[in-house]
Amino acid sequence: MKTKCLHVVLTLSLVLTLAPVPVSAARGSPPHDLGFRISDFERTNPQSHDYRWSGMVASCATTPDDGATVYPTVQEAVDAANEGDTVKIAGYCASVQTRAGVTQTVYVSKTITLCGGYASGDWATSDPAANPTTLDAQGRGRVLYVSGQISPTIEGLRVTGGDATGLGGGLYANDAGGGVYVLTATITISGNHVFSNTARMGGGLYLQNSPATLSGNTVSTNTAGSGGGMQLESSAATLVGNTVSGNTAEDGGGGLYLHDSPVTLSGNTVLSNSTQTGGGGLVLEDSPATLSGNTIQSNNAGHGGGLELGSSTATLSGDTIAHNSADRGGGLYASWGDVTLNGSQIISNTARVDGGGVYVDQTAITFTEASLIAYNAANGADFWNGGGGIFVDHGQVTLSGGQIIGNTAARSGGGVFVDSGQATLSGGQIVSNTADWGGGVFVHFNSGRVVVNEGQVSYNSAGSGGGIGIYSGAVTLNGGQIADNVAQDLGGGVLVGLGRVTSNGALILRNSARRGGGIFVHAHASAALTNTVVADNQAESGIYLAGGSARLCHTTLARNGSALLTTGGSIGLYVANGATTASDVALTNTILVSHSVGVSVTGGSTVTADGVLWFNTPITVSQATTAAVSVEHQYQGDPAFAADGYHLTAGSAAVDRGVDAGVTSDIDGDPRPLGAAPDLGADELVSIYLPLVARHYAPADRLEDLSP
Repeated sequence: MKTKCLHVVLTLSLVLTLAPVPVSAARGSPPHDLGFRISDFERTNPQSHDYRWSGMVASCATTPDDGATVYPTVQEAVDAANEGDTVKIAGYCASVQTRAGVTQTVYVSKTITLCGGYASGDWATSDPAANPTTLDAQGRGRVLYVSGQISPTIEGLRVTGGDATGLGGGLYANDAGGGVYVLTATITISGNHVFSNTARMGGGLYLQNSPATLSGNTVSTNTAGSGGGMQLESSAATLVGNTVSGNTAEDGGGGLYLHDSPVTLSGNTVLSNSTQTGGGGLVLEDSPATLSGNTIQSNNAGHGGGLELGSSTATLSGDTIAHNSADRGGGLYASWGDVTLNGSQIISNTARVDGGGVYVDQTAITFTEASLIAYNAANGADFWNGGGGIFVDHGQVTLSGGQIIGNTAARSGGGVFVDSGQATLSGGQIVSNTADWGGGVFVHFNSGRVVVNEGQVSYNSAGSGGGIGIYSGAVTLNGGQIADNVAQDLGGGVLVGLGRVTSNGALILRNSARRGGGIFVHAHASAALTNTVVADNQAESGIYLAGGSARLCHTTLARNGSALLTTGGSIGLYVANGATTASDVALTNTILVSHSVGVSVTGGSTVTADGVLWFNTPITVSQATTAAVSVEHQYQGDPAFAADGYHLTAGSAAVDRGVDAGVTSDIDGDPRPLGAAPDLGADELVSIYLPLVARHYAPADRLEDLSP
């Protein structure tokens, strides 16, 4: 019998469903079963519907009434269903038909539930794992078409073989939704596997003007022009616990593309998707978004390897964006939006050019406590390429807590590269990053700004500018620490090329370089330091000027230099000519201690000092005959530092020795002066007075009166 049935089907060129055949279980008839399915055959001619047997046996059975009536196609059961019914589906269903000018396996225009996972003849329990239910359009149209002011549910199905070519339906009449197409419906899609479908927009799924909830779905190996896995147009959506993997798009959103679609994404995995343009994992364009607990991993794109945010306000909480790659923005590319990351991790992403972890373009982005930008890499080969952790291009980045750690750039800005725009560090850390220029931070253009407010830039390394490298632009240090950074050549802590650094209350400590262990100021660059400590840096000098200018007010320079240096000794401040310009330095209320030479001035450079305390410095000033040096109100004596090496203690020779420079507070924010005159250096000594307290004791004979 099986051979005869096969012969008839082959003779009829595999017309599987000759006519609707409802079968009544109440009459005792078995469910309709053809004994094979379309995947059991191989197409003999790609241009026809001729097939040959491939040896597999299965069937499609579906019922809208718990088995009372069983149909051989899903469409027949859907047509027979009433509003609110559940259409239960078993087996492998591959037929397509044309309705309302479009071709698909199933056309849904009523509020029903399509549910797979049943065994033919057993309609009590759905188990999609044990009873996989497949809807296959075989490349002859879409799989599911859903339209109307309805609220259907799709669950427990395998949706495959959809091809929307020539069917239109998308934005600008593009062919849309190879696997699932939804228009103007409110839909719930859960527990489905949507795979190997294709379209111009939304290879796996396309939703337009359709609020949706998608949960527990797997969307994989679909292809499209945009939105390889799925595309949402003007469709508010909630996506929970979905896996979107292995999808491909040519023009954006390898995994997902959301446009004008407010979305909440929670606990999803977006894995190994790709696109030639933006958003290997997903694109959010004009789509306000809340993301939490998602994993976006191993995706690839032209920009935004993991995620592209375009003109979107987004909050990411506890998300992981890891091992993605792109030309720019290996992990995240954000443009024209407002983005907040709360405790999210952007780790081990790679940019072939700029922004290994994050590329910021015309966007305000904030990283809060516990956010981590770590171990990302930017491999651009030109001087103006880099930003291993973050590349800022006409945007604003605020690090309010969190860490930028262990990132690398082949050229500039291991941690952060600021091209134009601003980066603000408020309490966070930029630690252990590496680059050729600006290990921790690099500022490129004059419009670039970096502000450090009580943050920490430490343990970074570079050829020059171990902690911070300023080619042009400006860096402002309001407190904070630039510490333990290393440069092979210039500026262990800070290198100022053509820009400027301004410090008020910063600690520049224990950095090392060949020249300018703490700070190197190049020709045409400037430094203005107030209430700043430059101490324990290892190099020829703590501060080195080569044709630049510096204004140091209430600055403490202590213990800079290295005993390992064979030439130059240990110098607090080295002032030299540049190639075409001389340096100009003004010192006011300075402590210069524990150097072999306090100030060394060469060439035609100029140093003017008013209020200086020297200690443990055999040569206070070394100057060339062509240099101009003026020192007034200078003293010798022990500054009596506390254990931290810069705070003053009682008996300090720096107390009340300064001149009025208009500075009204010290490095800790304490007022100055507290005595007859301001103290020298960064700290103003605060004396604690314990007022006398009169104590009255009762006579012994009256102690009993005080008893309770």
